[in-house]
Amino acid sequence: CTSSDLTSEQKQECYKFIQEPVMQFHAMGGMVALGNDYGAGGSVEQRMPVREMQLLLASGLMPMEVIEAGTQNAARVCGHGDELGTLEPGKLADIIIVEGNPLEDVEVLNRVDTVIKGGQIVYTK
Repeated sequence: CTSSDLTSEQKQECYKFIQEPVMQFHAMGGMVALGNDYGAGGSVEQRMPVREMQLLLASGLMPMEVIEAGTQNAARVCGHGDELGTLEPGKLADIIIVEGNPLEDVEVLNRVDTVIKGGQIVYTK
């Protein structure tokens, strides 16, 4: 859908083709999970998958459902829901603090102020 060879109309059709099954799956109560390989092997800049999040929003998910897709649902489908994915006693957690409210604008997830990993601040702006 992002090829520069596609016309604007073709790109819209491509996104529609992708979004319709997600909309149906979500409407039927399916668990949507979000994951990526950004930063795998250091080959690309490490960032949040905001474009994928925007597509999930366009597919009918609410902002909190999109965040849950990338946290608790992703942990569950990977078989790690008992140890990751939510902020609870006894679970491992890495936390990002962002500039803004991701429930209002998912793009703020790329405006990271602080990163806490393993209970230690590893990045602060």
